[in-house]
Amino acid sequence: MGTCHGDVKDDTKRLTAFAKQAIITIMPRTARKVIFNESNYCHVLVQGIAKEYLFESARLKGFYLKCLSEKRAEHNVSILAFCIMGNHAHILLTAERVEAISLYVKSVNTTYAKFYNKISKRVGFVFRNRFRAEAIKDETYLLRCIGYIHNNPIKAGIVDIAEKYEFSSANNYKTRQGIIDFTKLSEIYGEIPRNIQAEEGFIDDKLENSDKTDEILTEIVKKYGITSKNSLKDDDLLGKVAVELKERTGASLREIAGILELCRERVRRAVSSFTSP
Repeated sequence: MGTCHGDVKDDTKRLTAFAKQAIITIMPRTARKVIFNESNYCHVLVQGIAKEYLFESARLKGFYLKCLSEKRAEHNVSILAFCIMGNHAHILLTAERVEAISLYVKSVNTTYAKFYNKISKRVGFVFRNRFRAEAIKDETYLLRCIGYIHNNPIKAGIVDIAEKYEFSSANNYKTRQGIIDFTKLSEIYGEIPRNIQAEEGFIDDKLENSDKTDEILTEIVKKYGITSKNSLKDDDLLGKVAVELKERTGASLREIAGILELCRERVRRAVSSFTSP
């Protein structure tokens, strides 16, 4: 740790130079690696069921952003980047306890789902499956992920400059205000990164298109007329749904319990009862 301050100064000089380029490149890890723990950094994607436009209006996007902000302290998480689009949202998070990330996202989505259903006068599931999550590999990957998230509105043709999009953290990076934990970023890099842009070919949307589990779940929900988790209080119906999910996706009972947000033991009993002669 005796060389830490010297390393930070060196990193600062390097970052100042590299920030003028399209992509900020970080020098090989030094003593900073004790700060960065890849298991505690996560890129999260949440989507509407059947890719419904859950965040279609400014009001809806604003409420989701409010949820992201208000739940941070309760779960002790730090937001490093975000972008709320029409039918999905990207959030880059870190926490001392990795479990806190899952609890935080679930709390945010539950609060938002109740609000969305109320103003839309609808019932039932709101978000696709459980949220997708990808661990961040290293400091360079972290920066590139921030750039990728900020590039979403440009990629969608909504704006030509990331900072113009109101519901992403791109402008937060410009103003140094908002819900981004700039202290955490400074701890990692020695200063607050600037001018982060997306790299061509970075992340091929695998979080959004990796499998068909959510589409299958949507089909099953419609097939059996499921409007909420309360519909699955019927063990016979739960057994049918779980068995069909297992057969069509190859998911384990533990994974199915996670998808349905139910106790694994209850799912196991329902499947066992349904398949028993």
